[in-house]
Amino acid sequence: DIYNITNFYAMDQLVNYQAQLSTIWDLIPLPNVVGRRTDIPDYSSSAQHLRTLQEDAADYSSPPTEYALSLTPEGYRPNFVIDAGLNLASLGLCNEPENIEACQIIFTPPKEFLEHDNSKVGVLFYGGAKVDPRAYSPIAHQLSDRYGLPVVIPFFEGNVAFDFTCNLKRVELASQAFPHVKKWVLAGHSMGGIGAMSDLFTISNKNGTE
Repeated sequence: DIYNITNFYAMDQLVNYQAQLSTIWDLIPLPNVVGRRTDIPDYSSSAQHLRTLQEDAADYSSPPTEYALSLTPEGYRPNFVIDAGLNLASLGLCNEPENIEACQIIFTPPKEFLEHDNSKVGVLFYGGAKVDPRAYSPIAHQLSDRYGLPVVIPFFEGNVAFDFTCNLKRVELASQAFPHVKKWVLAGHSMGGIGAMSDLFTISNKNGTE
């Protein structure tokens, strides 16, 4: 079973093109991120703001904050690990069995949760365009560590969770990491929400479900 949830997140502040995320889920409060820069120009004109983003943001992905990195599973913290996963995604090799761990960040719940029903529901989160997948570690860590939900953040070519096939096949990849999960919740931020909905549409039509 696949469920789709989008627009669960709002952009709190764009600092050096870094998405600082804050949840609108009251039951999952996140601590305030400290150390934000105050020397960023105040783009009072939205048009000027958009021009700046269009000129610069598309050339590289927003790096994660130190706080997000601290909550990322240790094996995924080095940049070269993420770069290797993104390269596999660009080559279309993420569905190979040997690349299960290389193509997605895996958040495994503590052992005490694994015997309960909540560990049978997983969350598959598609990140926003040009945002490093490690930026979403705070919410993924909370869902996994506090609520016992297996969470997967997959990698996509160019950090854009969408292609025109409407079948990114990341549900299959996540299922290989957590074969005991019976139901997956598809969630996404921004462009990732579009990718998640597209995949849901494709899977639902394939399975003949609503």
